[in-house]
Amino acid sequence: MSNTIDFWDHVPKYCYSQVAQNKLRTKEGFLPKAHKSFMCFGKKYELAIAPELMIDERGNNKAFYPSANEGLVEDALRKIAAQQQHGFYANQNDGSAGVVFTLYQLREELKKTGHSRSYQELVKSLLILAGSNLEIIPEDKSGIIKSNYISSLAMVTRAKLKEDPNSKWIVEFHPLVRESMRSITYRQFNYQQMMSFKS
Repeated sequence: MSNTIDFWDHVPKYCYSQVAQNKLRTKEGFLPKAHKSFMCFGKKYELAIAPELMIDERGNNKAFYPSANEGLVEDALRKIAAQQQHGFYANQNDGSAGVVFTLYQLREELKKTGHSRSYQELVKSLLILAGSNLEIIPEDKSGIIKSNYISSLAMVTRAKLKEDPNSKWIVEFHPLVRESMRSITYRQFNYQQMMSFKS
């Protein structure tokens, strides 16, 4: 795959709106594993999405697929990673790549593009991205890519965040994004225009 970031951006991974999820969610709060087919660069793929199961404000189970909200957060994190001293790229032996940021920084990045989010909404989106899993399988079944939307999330507690709003958070990106960043195929794109298209 010559440009993994292009492939990643073609995957319909944020295809379930909140309204659609509410219709699919059982009374116990669960969502089924979702399945989608898609075409990319002339090839057909199957996509399976396993939702993140969270505890809502009432203490009940509630599952979530990553939606457009989480897509906005991922895009903003990638933008922050492109800025000097925020992205990290590991050596060949490690293979990790991601971003170091504060919630304030992430919130301001989204606000600049007209997508203001509360701290609570940002934390929820980050947890959904870290907990939801997707599998990408080519039609010929020649392989499989299986990983969470973001591979790892290092976060601080609510008490620590209140004590120090500038506490650093760390996200390690999905392997397809990491590989593109490590191999310097990270595509330049019109970030402002892209964010203006999203809700």
